[in-house]
Amino acid sequence: MGWWCLVWVGDGNTWKDGISKILWGTSKTLEGRTYGWGRPVQYIDETGNKLHQMGTSVPDFSYSMTSSLRFKGASVYVMFDGQSGGEIYNHTRQWAARDDGSDDVDQYGKTDETKKPTIYYRDMYHVNAPNSWYVEDGTYLKLRELAVKYDLANLVDMRGVGISSLKLGIVGRNLLTWTDYRGFDPEVGRGGGQLGSAVNARVDSYRYPNYRTFSFTLDLDF
Repeated sequence: MGWWCLVWVGDGNTWKDGISKILWGTSKTLEGRTYGWGRPVQYIDETGNKLHQMGTSVPDFSYSMTSSLRFKGASVYVMFDGQSGGEIYNHTRQWAARDDGSDDVDQYGKTDETKKPTIYYRDMYHVNAPNSWYVEDGTYLKLRELAVKYDLANLVDMRGVGISSLKLGIVGRNLLTWTDYRGFDPEVGRGGGQLGSAVNARVDSYRYPNYRTFSFTLDLDF
């Protein structure tokens, strides 16, 4: 739960008009509350509730695909897996906004319609309170494992020393990730306290991403 962020733009304006109409820095008082143009405000519903569901960590579906290929003494095994849907709360990105360290603050290459002043991102930091700005799509596809092996017994007859198979190989895991998530790894979670299990609490808060690993293997059959 957290707060949804909205912006006030005034009659006849859109959120894209800040520079073209020189609206950044202007404000207006409505019903006793002053709104800065284009600056985030907290959504409060008609009952006065400030907390609202911002997303869900549960994906629409998860999947896995494997394939094996063998040719003479060589074998290749590949595994892809991933998920579609589900959201991640990027707390690491939010912390960076406190000191203008988030890449959101960099306005290079943005159009005048999408450029915003630094104060906008400080508002979005919101003293580290959960808000919808940092909820991101958790969809991803991973090359989870790739294993390549070769049986040397295919080249040299080792049955004379009691070896029917001698396979040398290399296995790589977590090799590639395809995702629009802006953190290091969409497979992330933080457990403990009110969050419960890290499997369910998809909160990215300065946790190490999954390692990419390579292992050499030796399989002997007698």
